[in-house]
Amino acid sequence: MFDFQKEVIINSNVLEDGVTPRFKAMTGAVNLFRVLRCADYRKEGLIDGVVYKTMYNKGVAPSVILNVPTDAGIYRVIVGFSLDGKYLSDYAYPWYKFGKPIMAEFELDASNLADAQEIMIKAIEMAIPENYRFARVTKVDTNKVKISGIDSHQTIKVAELQLADNNGCPADACNEWTYVTVFDALSKANRKDSYVPNEMEVGTAAWIQENLRFPSYPNLRYDALNEEEYPVKGGLYVQYSFGYCSPRRGLHGQGTVGQALKSITTHTFYVLSSIADEFETAIKEAFGSEVIVDIPDALFKITILNDADLTVADINAGKVSIKQTISGPAISGDVTKDVTYAVENADGKYEIGKTSGLLSVVSEKTAKVGDVLKVTVSYYGSEASKEFKVIA
Repeated sequence: MFDFQKEVIINSNVLEDGVTPRFKAMTGAVNLFRVLRCADYRKEGLIDGVVYKTMYNKGVAPSVILNVPTDAGIYRVIVGFSLDGKYLSDYAYPWYKFGKPIMAEFELDASNLADAQEIMIKAIEMAIPENYRFARVTKVDTNKVKISGIDSHQTIKVAELQLADNNGCPADACNEWTYVTVFDALSKANRKDSYVPNEMEVGTAAWIQENLRFPSYPNLRYDALNEEEYPVKGGLYVQYSFGYCSPRRGLHGQGTVGQALKSITTHTFYVLSSIADEFETAIKEAFGSEVIVDIPDALFKITILNDADLTVADINAGKVSIKQTISGPAISGDVTKDVTYAVENADGKYEIGKTSGLLSVVSEKTAKVGDVLKVTVSYYGSEASKEFKVIA
């Protein structure tokens, strides 16, 4: 009954009268952190004695760079956009995965090779709908083309330049052409220089407006936001969040045996970056500087439990399953369904179940003593890797 989340946007250190402090530390016999329109908070009520601080992130849209062809031929550019943790109906293809493809073709010959970059850009531009420019195309030097997303939620799954091959048959006798990939921007050899992955935005005004509902305080959800609490367009917000446990005076459970009743709540403040230092200073004055805990980019700690040596017999018998522990704030219940696995090995001999963690060898191959492989375990943006060696 008393377990709920309270979220508050703070754009100013004073109320609309321009005088009354919106928040302040009150020190004395009892130290309090007061936030008007919210509550008075005591240090002893903080669960685990911490206030979690998460910095904003403006986010990065993904991009790839493709080489401009230098030889005559018919070329095809394929770039596949998808979405990271977000659903938009116009990205839905019911017969396949959610995605938004770009497929552009152009032809080069001796007469126009000098203008290859312009021709390639024009072809890609024509493949992007005029009423929904979900990608941008720009020049890089004189021999490359850059294709970028417009949203930090976008990801790029495919980015290839292909050449049409008629298999050596006369032009008037070929009904089907095959396309050979001449440059793959996402390959291991090229991705370092040709691919910038997306980095999802957090704590921006647009992110707050899209993802959160205000007011979030249960007793006020029927009401509208105060005008001064609307997210500031283009603003960046620092998040301060803590769990709070408070006795419910005058309320109790089985009163005949003296059972106490406590409310456990979560309080999250989105503070405009220009006043975040002042807000944090007030918290430290009331609770002490040690209560602020910065949440890093890798929010969760993953520990892979398997021994570094794997036997040939266990791998070939399908008995090797990667096990791990995950720790961090807000971890509860079974989290294994959200864990994913990946394996790297030089010859591509080994594979692993993306969600099961079961390690095996590909068809018609066997594990051999001396093989080395690296397994990566991922959970909501946090990763851990471990190198394994195959023994007898």
